[in-house]
Amino acid sequence: MAPEQALWASLFDTCQAALLLLARQYTGCCAEAEDVVQEAFLRVIRGSQQPLDDPKAYMFAAVRNTAIDFVKREDRRNRREAVVAQHSDAEQMFQCPLEMEERRAAIEAALQGLPKDQREVIVLKVWSELTSPQIAVALKTNERTVASRYQYAIAKLRKLLDGMEDE
Repeated sequence: MAPEQALWASLFDTCQAALLLLARQYTGCCAEAEDVVQEAFLRVIRGSQQPLDDPKAYMFAAVRNTAIDFVKREDRRNRREAVVAQHSDAEQMFQCPLEMEERRAAIEAALQGLPKDQREVIVLKVWSELTSPQIAVALKTNERTVASRYQYAIAKLRKLLDGMEDE
């Protein structure tokens, strides 16, 4: 296997779950998220001619961009066909042991209560384990914006989760 192919294979192995979670934020469906991740990897592998400073951040940006393209395609298709696609809310974003099911549901509901830009930063930082500079590259923004979105998201999550525990 060529060194570049080995790099992408290794990156896929280590980041697959996080990339799927990111794609799922856009698609709302595991199968479509898998398609997005696969398409992003194919785009990157076919188009990668020059060395990258941070392949991991680049891959997350590629998955995000592919997911955005996917959503736009789906919206156009749905308008053409005049059919509203219903994404299943029953699918879980996280797989947890049974004793954690209630907490998982609360976290998932709280995440859905965040604005999209804040939810993206939380997913990339917490579950994808990207650094703020990597997130800034993936989202095409600056580190200060990433930091403020993260702080606002954490504060809002605390408030939402505390409110759910009181119920």
